Amino acid sequence: MFGLPFETSILVFGFPVFWIIYTLIFLYLSRSWKQKYKEKDQV
Repeated sequence: MFGLPFETSILVFGFPVFWIIYTLIFLYLSRSWKQKYKEKDQV
């Protein structure tokens, strides 16, 4: 792709894709943290 070796293409395009997926998973898992800590502070 674009004249780059296959391994380089994997690094150039694969790492950002991995990072986007990682960030989306983190946001999904952390969506209730605010509510959880708010409840903990009230106790």
